[in-house]
Order: sequence, then C-alpha cells, then structure tokens
Amino acid sequence: ATYTFADTSAPGGGRLTNSPAHLGRVGVATPSWRGWSAAADVRVVSPRRTLLGDEVETMVLGRVNVIYETPLPGLSLSAGIYNLFDQSY
Repeated sequence: ATYTFADTSAPGGGRLTNSPAHLGRVGVATPSWRGWSAAADVRVVSPRRTLLGDEVETMVLGRVNVIYETPLPGLSLSAGIYNLFDQSY
C-alpha cells in the first residue's frame, strides 16, 4: 500500500493544475500455483483542477491481472481488466 500527500501551489497562489493533493494505492497478489498467479489493486486520486479551471472528481481505478508462466523459459501469458469501475479520468 502507498499514500502520497502533495501540497503544491502555483505562482500567485492556488493549487497547481492536474496536481491532486492525495494519491493512494492498495493491492494484493497471490503466490504462483502450477504456473498461475493473480494480482489486483485499487488506486485513488483526489480531485484536481484542469487547465480550464474545472475540477476533476475523485478517481477510483481498479485493475485485475492473471498471469500464467508457461513451461517455455521466458514465456508468460497475461490478461488484465483495467478500470474495473469504469471511471472517466
């Protein structure tokens, strides 16, 4: 898990554009079993201002990955679903 806090300001005051104050991530992964493993994580980005002065809402981005390590050295197959919660960002 990670968390970041950024206190940024533009010249003349106010928050920098596209600069969220809070970023967070939490994830889990399974150990390999017969070549198969899986991982999932959720990222959260706090609201941020655009160049036009609008505010982008909090974003929650989820993803899931499945990985198969084939018997061939150096070859693995993976499939993933990104943006599980269908967020616009």
